[in-house]
Amino acid sequence: MHRAQLSLRVEEGEVRDQPRVTILLDGRDLDLLVEGSEFIGFDPDEILGEGAPLVPLEQPRRVAVYRCECGLPGCGVVAPQISREGDEIVWRDARDYTGVFDGPLAPAEDLGEGALLSLPELGFDAAQYLEEVQRATADRSWESERRVTARLLKDILLASEELCSAGYCLQWVGPWGQQPEAFNVVMLDPERVQVVVDVLAPAQEPPAWAAALAESLLSKDPAEWTLTFEGNYPWPEDD
Repeated sequence: MHRAQLSLRVEEGEVRDQPRVTILLDGRDLDLLVEGSEFIGFDPDEILGEGAPLVPLEQPRRVAVYRCECGLPGCGVVAPQISREGDEIVWRDARDYTGVFDGPLAPAEDLGEGALLSLPELGFDAAQYLEEVQRATADRSWESERRVTARLLKDILLASEELCSAGYCLQWVGPWGQQPEAFNVVMLDPERVQVVVDVLAPAQEPPAWAAALAESLLSKDPAEWTLTFEGNYPWPEDD
């Protein structure tokens, strides 16, 4: 087992307002330890957000810590099994899965075998590891005004009853590419087909901006929304 010190660094991505978390092991990018790999880190709100993917649970769990360089975890991931063993946190049996993950956490327990990767078994001092994850989670200095606005917009939409009563399930909210005033709201429609709705409002302070964006979406009938994507198959029901 290789013993390493964990460092987490948020870096700018190729697309504006879409940073990623680079995982450093003894100061070296995790991707460099995987032979022949082309992987990048997840968005900080994913790998450091809900479910605390990097933090081990009572039982070992497989976590995608890096994704395909195209940005889609469905194309491939670096997914070790993460567990706590006394004073150590261990990553072992790292595997690559295609068409399985849509974020750091596995959608199901039965993932199949995957492809074994060359990443060695890693052991971390639990105290140092958890302190670094906590530090990186609390540090939101990377969050731009557009990202703050997207987060507030998501909170407003989750608290509203309009979308749910119309049969829509909110998945994700974020700034859209290089258009300063545009945001994407990603949802499952009443048939559980994924739709991406383009919403716009003039830039202003994040709370007011988020409120204006929410009004722009919720004041319209879904038939009037501007869709930038509509899936061609229904998503399976949640377990």
